[in-house]
Amino acid sequence: MAKISISQEHPMFRQAKNIDSIFSPLCQLHFCCMCYIRIYNDGTFLDLSNNSEMLSYFMLDLDGYRYINYQKVFDRPNGYEISLSSGDFGQAVQEVRKKCNLHHNLCLFNKHPSYQEIWQFTAEKDDCNIYLKNLDLLKKFTFHFREKAKPIINQAENHKLKVCGNLQTKSTFYNNMNLQQNLENEFTDNLDIKRYYLGEKFNNTYLTKREVDCLFWLAQGKSACEIAMILETSKRTIDSHIDNCKTKLQCYKQSQLVKICIYLGII
Repeated sequence: MAKISISQEHPMFRQAKNIDSIFSPLCQLHFCCMCYIRIYNDGTFLDLSNNSEMLSYFMLDLDGYRYINYQKVFDRPNGYEISLSSGDFGQAVQEVRKKCNLHHNLCLFNKHPSYQEIWQFTAEKDDCNIYLKNLDLLKKFTFHFREKAKPIINQAENHKLKVCGNLQTKSTFYNNMNLQQNLENEFTDNLDIKRYYLGEKFNNTYLTKREVDCLFWLAQGKSACEIAMILETSKRTIDSHIDNCKTKLQCYKQSQLVKICIYLGII
């Protein structure tokens, strides 16, 4: 496979200083490096970092994108992983860690419909507990980064690189998603749940299946009138269900209802 021509003038390298200014609040927590990677369904990716030397070494000296099992990274579920070894990520990452004296890191994985988002945070301390101690702060930082780095990410998307190796196509990705959704729907249909108990926090009360149906459609942005049409009942009945939910969940805004039910895993 032909090598892709990348120069030191590539926009991803030039953005390192801007990324570093966004990353700076984490320095006081003894984090020294951050990488932000997106792998797209169409087989392309972008890579941004506050460490231009590391990025240059990875991209230019090692041609590193050819050595990473992007299929494995792309298939990672949402969550986090503290990595003490480089075996899962391949030869290039091992070489970069050795050259830059980086022995461990935390990866956050966040899957979107059209791409997989990967955050890599590296601490300068030997204590790996620093990742767990600051996990919530690192997750909050990702929201801060998305907002501040949006223009940089948009520019990088115009200069994405091609993944070398096997990566499923967009159509395969969506076919897999549809298959998974069908399996989940079939499983749910076979469950005969009439009461959804809410636990001690809500006085051990429960929501009925009809009340949960109303909350589900509220979460889809439907109005009471639209839900009444979908469930083939009257608007008054829907309003009554929603009022009952507010009483049981001890809140008085529909947006709060939806958030609580998502948090509880009911919808």
